[in-house]
Amino acid sequence: MNRAAAEDMQKGFNVPQDLIDSIKGAPVEKTDESEILRKFQAQCDEISPKRELCSVYRYLCDYAHPSATSASEFVEWTTEPPGLRTDPKGSAASVGEVTLAMCLVWAGRAFDEMINGKPRKQFLRSVARELRLAPVLPPLN
Repeated sequence: MNRAAAEDMQKGFNVPQDLIDSIKGAPVEKTDESEILRKFQAQCDEISPKRELCSVYRYLCDYAHPSATSASEFVEWTTEPPGLRTDPKGSAASVGEVTLAMCLVWAGRAFDEMINGKPRKQFLRSVARELRLAPVLPPLN
């Protein structure tokens, strides 16, 4: 599943290679929530048929919700006893940077739509194109 998620994100976004490697190398956990995930995947596919949204969401949830993945980013194993870090190790920065870029473009476009003349429309479209993002989030049905 992790390999498929990483490939979905590579197709849809300009994702840093270290993030893709991290996803592909992460252990896969089996759950009994397959029906729920299938329905959620279908909702994401309605928004964007490229199938990357669900993969991105599932990966980012490891950092947004308490989990072994997010906890390990803050555990310092080199001390005795192991301690806590104030800053995350390595891969969380890439996740944050990619997420921040997407959110800034889409929030900027949403705000620009409310301004007469849409002064930043072309700039934000060019940034979205460069990052291989949809220029705006599609409306939810």
